[in-house]
Amino acid sequence: MQNQYRQAVMFEHAHDGEQDLVKAFKIFEKGAQLNHPSSLYKMGISYESGREDVGIKQDSKRALDYLLKAADLGHKLAQFKVGVLYTKGVVGRERDFVKARDYFGRAASQGHPQAQYNLAVAHMQGDGGTKDMDAALSLLQSAAAKG
Repeated sequence: MQNQYRQAVMFEHAHDGEQDLVKAFKIFEKGAQLNHPSSLYKMGISYESGREDVGIKQDSKRALDYLLKAADLGHKLAQFKVGVLYTKGVVGRERDFVKARDYFGRAASQGHPQAQYNLAVAHMQGDGGTKDMDAALSLLQSAAAKG
């Protein structure tokens, strides 16, 4: 599926001069049905804001479903995004800092610098767990080292 995903990205971004968004998103959708993490992520962020150009209407619940599947399969961008959504409050739910901290932690452990920063802030403020200034400092240093 990874080769098809790459092909879909090429169609989406007009590599080699041929842009075909409909074809790209058909491939992303097929990949999502096969639990391909990057395809699930692509569909999730598309539903989060809507992609009228390919017939995807904004749907927060569907976005979260796709993103959670991708995150649970280890996709670090999805893990970060899910953490952000839980920080904001998702699909009419209250904010959940415990879940946000968990997903930021998953992405941070894979080297995602924004997740490391957000997790550091959670440790400094005690959001979703206990305050831990040593962990916060370590995470900030890791994030800073990545730029």
